[in-house]
Amino acid sequence: MSTPWIQTEKGRRFDLVATSPTQVDIEEIAAALAKICRFNGHSRYFNYDAQHSVIVADMLPPAARAYGLFHDAHEAYVGDLTTPVKDALRQETGGVDAWRAMVARIDAAIFGALGLQWPMPADTARMVKHADLVALATERRDLMADGPWSQDMPPPLPRRIVPWAWDKAMETFLDRVRRLPLPQAPHGALAS
Repeated sequence: MSTPWIQTEKGRRFDLVATSPTQVDIEEIAAALAKICRFNGHSRYFNYDAQHSVIVADMLPPAARAYGLFHDAHEAYVGDLTTPVKDALRQETGGVDAWRAMVARIDAAIFGALGLQWPMPADTARMVKHADLVALATERRDLMADGPWSQDMPPPLPRRIVPWAWDKAMETFLDRVRRLPLPQAPHGALAS
């Protein structure tokens, strides 16, 4: 039996089981995240994972920005499984262990390619989670229909989100990567 893999934007093979940092390409991540819609498309405006990642990273201190920018980068390879879907899987099957294991492998490869510690340090994880929730609260206010919400969130950002086109989302994501203080050059060419 062959190992499950996906074809990436550049036509390369990304192995979903035997994942390694050498398979990670930052430009492919940016291209995919720039075309994946938040909320499974259930928003009033099309808003991309890449823009969400930039919003999260921009809230963080410089040492944590790479973690914020890439906190959802695994979605470039496996898509976005929303929190309510994960909760439903927990109820249906008693857990989402296989999903978590696959995401952890992919996250380890991505952060390894960036030369960053994985799992992320606990204090950084707390900052990223808070920034992610602030971004979510802002997206809810600016992009979602009024209605019930399943979790408590911090106050949204004062500035409103204006959704970007996918090419702007990709270029802005890559611009933020170029500005990161990374311990090693990331895989994948990054044009200046």
